[in-house]
Formats: sequence, structure tokens, C-alpha cells
Amino acid sequence: MARLSFFTFVLIICLAAFSASEAQALKCSGVPALDHETIEQAAFIFEGRLERTRDLTEEERAAAKDVASGERPAAEQHDQVFDAGLKIYEYKVIHNWKGMKRDARVNVLFNAHWGDTLNFGQDALIVAETQVGNMLWVPLCGPSSAISDAEDSGIIGTLREVIGIGYDVKIPGADRICHAADDCTAVSTRCGGCDCGMPIAISAVKKHQVRLSASCGEPAEDAHLCESPECRPYRPSCIEGQCQ
Repeated sequence: MARLSFFTFVLIICLAAFSASEAQALKCSGVPALDHETIEQAAFIFEGRLERTRDLTEEERAAAKDVASGERPAAEQHDQVFDAGLKIYEYKVIHNWKGMKRDARVNVLFNAHWGDTLNFGQDALIVAETQVGNMLWVPLCGPSSAISDAEDSGIIGTLREVIGIGYDVKIPGADRICHAADDCTAVSTRCGGCDCGMPIAISAVKKHQVRLSASCGEPAEDAHLCESPECRPYRPSCIEGQCQ
């Protein structure tokens, strides 16, 4: 009996070592960079507040089976454990970067089999390329992270710069934040000519003029709104906290 107990003990130690090795191999090393290409490919980017975590319904689990297959362990005997790791994280959108509306409720699908990394207990930046039914699929080791980590890693700064509107000089979303229509105005974003105007917060106009002058190599005053028949009178509004 003593020998049997000893071998049982050794077997348990080996299995534990294998499990630790398996988990270590799939451990994410920091927050990955969010570059222009990733931003372009992502269908949804938003800052959200986690309201609750729940299991999938049968209908949701059936829809999730294919999209999550890329993270499925090779050994078929792990399927049950893997499938049990799929969870729904219900977020409230507190700031939209792309594809969402503020205050919307969103079901985020994530596989917690390798660690409950979306349950930050704080606000999170969610980056999703795929929508599956009523769920957004967030893959393992993607750029989704706690807001504080996204700030520290420069992801939020990248979003502020990359996501914008305009022609030669973009107006990022951070420069279109408003509370009322009176906070908004229209400016030109073209070099060497005029355009019909793009919305911007009045508080960001001077900063935009500096960028326009630096990018175009000419005084910002040379860029102006067209008065041609093609341009209708344009007065931006404040919609969902953004000048539009």
C-alpha cells in the first residue's frame, strides 16, 4: 500500500507539472501593440465597465463553437474543459472608439480556460474583430486589457491619434468630444484648398490649426471652408458625446 501511495504521489506531481507547463506555454506576455492595421481590422473598439459574468446559453454555445476553435487544445479529451471555459462578460459601453454607442450593453465572448483575464474588476478596453450572434468574440492574448494597462502601454494614445476623420489632416475622436451642439464647429482638413468642413470641438480648433500648418507647410488660414454649390451650409451637432 505504501508503494502504491508513493507512485500515486509521483503521478500527481507529474500531472501537476504538465498542467503548469501547458498553462505557461499559453501565458500572454504583456499587452500586445495596437497598430494601424489592427485598428483597421477591428470591427468594435470601446471602453466598457464590466457588469457581470455568466455562462453561455445553449444557443450561444452552439454559435461560439466554431469561432473559438482556434484556441481549442489539440487533445480531444480537453474539449469539455475548454468548452466549460467559455464565458460571457456583460459590459456597459462608457466610451466608444469604433462601432459602438455609449451606454450600450455588450456581450463579450471570451475563453477563460487559460485564466480569467477579462475579469479585471475595473474598466476595460475591448477590441473585437468578430461578431457572433449577439456576442463579440475577444481572442486570447489580444489587445483587450484593463484601461490602466492600455494607458501605460500607449494603446489609448494610439487610438486618440489613429481614429479620426478628415482628408489630409485627421481629427481624432478625442478632439470631437462635446456636451452640447454649441461645443462644436467645422474646420477644413485639406492642404492647399477648401472642403465642406469636418466637425471638431471648439476647444480643439487651435490645436488642429497647428497640426494643419505643420502637415501642409502653409498657414492654417489658407485652409478654409468652400463656398461652392457642392457644399451645403453645415453646422455640426453633438451626438453621443461626439461632434458630428
